[in-house]
Amino acid sequence: MPQTAGICGVILAAGESSRMGRDKALLPWPPVAEGTPAVNTFLGAMIDLLQQHSDLVIVVAGKNVTELEPVADAHGAFTVTNPAPERGQFSSVQVGLRDVLNRGRDAAFLVPVDRPPALPSTIHELRAAFLASDTNVWAAVP
Repeated sequence: MPQTAGICGVILAAGESSRMGRDKALLPWPPVAEGTPAVNTFLGAMIDLLQQHSDLVIVVAGKNVTELEPVADAHGAFTVTNPAPERGQFSSVQVGLRDVLNRGRDAAFLVPVDRPPALPSTIHELRAAFLASDTNVWAAVP
């Protein structure tokens, strides 16, 4: 893998959140008391974090694309739709990485949307470790 700075952030957000009852990507982050307006969402916070360490951010949505696209747009991210999210998270990985390649990049941070954002220092160290690695290394895991 060429060691370039052309890294994308890819946020996997095509799940239905069926057990949650509402889209996890749109949960407030940081958490707020009920009735208090949210400052951000899981999706918005993840986009903001990844933009500091990548060329661009791609959000992989599914049937929830109409709800997620305005958040992605407001935070300067691109949205791509997984046409078959019922096939599971790996299908979203494939859709996201295909879009990374279509945008002329060859590396990506892959993150699920339903986790609080990592510390910026973690993303920084992960990027640095990947870029400093041997060309035979294709992944770095925190």
